[in-house]
Amino acid sequence: MSHRLGGSPKCISALSLPSGTVGAPSKPDNDATRGRTRPTVPPPDPAAMGTWKFFRASVDGRPVFKKEFDKLPDQARAALIVLMQRYLVGDLAAGSIKPIRGDILELRWHEANNHFRVLFFRWGQHPVALTAFYKNQQKTPKTKIETALDRQKIWKRAFGDTPPI
Repeated sequence: MSHRLGGSPKCISALSLPSGTVGAPSKPDNDATRGRTRPTVPPPDPAAMGTWKFFRASVDGRPVFKKEFDKLPDQARAALIVLMQRYLVGDLAAGSIKPIRGDILELRWHEANNHFRVLFFRWGQHPVALTAFYKNQQKTPKTKIETALDRQKIWKRAFGDTPPI
């Protein structure tokens, strides 16, 4: 069974379900080896109800994020969709989400030595997926972070810093 975003109505409706909270609580991660404290993931907003939005900037109008997402293996896509759904309801396991830079967050899933990521940011009550990729090195590649930051700027220029009410 294919779990492509936008490929089956079941997946679209599952990602579009409103929830009572957005985000996942997180505690600071003290990194004793480096002597610093990592920033925490933004706390959930109990009054917010959001749906996933997807970065779209292509000639054919299909979200660039979805093109990247479709390149991932079926099992990785399915697992990341589950994480995206859990993010909407504030039900993520520890280690499934990590702040990257600024307000860019990373959803994380791995199987054996295969690591898959979705970088996104919160736009008001909505998480906006910016890029999806297979990670084959210890740190998130700077090029992927820069891509996410560039896409976030494009999104905010097009739609504003916050969604209309």
